[in-house]
Parts: sequence; C-alpha cells; structure tokens
Amino acid sequence: MPWACDNAAFSGFDEPAFGRMLDRVAGQAGCLWVAAPDVVGDADATLDLFQAWEPRIRGHRLRVALVAQDGLEGRRVPWSRLDALFLGGSTAWKEGDAARTLAQRAAARGKLVHMGRVNSLRRIKLAAGFGCDSIDGSGFSMFPDARLPKGLRWVEQAAGELRAAGHTPGVGPERGPSSTARLPFSNRPTRGRSWRTGHEAIHRDADRGS
Repeated sequence: MPWACDNAAFSGFDEPAFGRMLDRVAGQAGCLWVAAPDVVGDADATLDLFQAWEPRIRGHRLRVALVAQDGLEGRRVPWSRLDALFLGGSTAWKEGDAARTLAQRAAARGKLVHMGRVNSLRRIKLAAGFGCDSIDGSGFSMFPDARLPKGLRWVEQAAGELRAAGHTPGVGPERGPSSTARLPFSNRPTRGRSWRTGHEAIHRDADRGS
C-alpha cells in the first residue's frame, strides 16, 4: 500500500523526532515521498529548509516533497530536486489560483501533487479539481472509524462529478483526460487511472511515526 510522511511542522517541527522517523522509514517499500520541513505561510523560509533537508532525506533512500507555501508562485521552484508538490499554506492561498497553477505545473513535470488539511467534501472537490493525486486530513487520521467511511463516499462523489463533467479524476479539468505522464515510483502506470485517497496513501506524521 502506498504511503507518505509528513513533517509535523504545522503543529511545531521537532527536528530530533523527524530524524528518528527518517531512520525508521529509510528505504521502506511503498513510500511515495517525505515532506521536507517547512514554515507555514512562508515560501522563502520553506525553500531555505528544503535546500538543507532535501539531500538529507535522499540520503535515507527516500523521495522528497516540497511543501508549497504562500508566495511560492513568485519564486524559482527547484523542480529537478523534488518528486512531489505538497499544497500547504494558508487556507486562502491553498484554495486560490496560485496553488492551482503550481499544481498544474507540477503535474506537467510528472510530479505527484498532494493537498493537506482536507477534511470536508468541499475541500475534497477542490483537490480533485486541482488534479491532486492524494489528500490528507487530521479528521480522518484521528477518527478513522467515524470519518473515513464518510470521506471515501465524498471522494467517490467528487470523482463521479468530475467524470460526469467529462474529466478524469486525478487529472483535473485543466490538464484534461488525455494526459498520461508516467509516474515511475507509483504503482499505477499513468496519471488519471485512479485518484489516490486517504485509505491508499497513508499520511505518516513525524511525531507519531506511524
């Protein structure tokens, strides 16, 4: 089962805990990416952290996600050094045109696109429309028995609405269903074949490690 690792920066980055997590998951099968440490709402500080942490994460035989923060649209994105783009940032920025455009640019380069803090049907629809490959939400991880079945129904509803509109879930209206960029580290051969959801892409937290 594919999975990914967060860095817990949203609740307060703990460098020793993050380092221990990297040691535990180093080289494990199925890991799509590890989110490099970031600073919420600050693209410049996040890029500085990415420069420092990207080689350290790769040193553990792990792929790396850059967390997109407010202002990244006006910065030079190190596309060649990242495997996935994680849409973070403030709520207004995450839901706006800048994040959507960055998601499109990432997908055009064959990068995975993930959206964090997705706990509602409205946000799931937004992520699907952006063409995200995966999502996470604290509500689903904290209350899986109560929230995950509802979340999976919401995912199916969002995917069904995209199909009804003539779009392929996981591709997004802007890129269109004809895009088939290969994802060499994914277990699905082409973008758009399925939309990875919370139960398929388990989002591991640095402070929990599981």
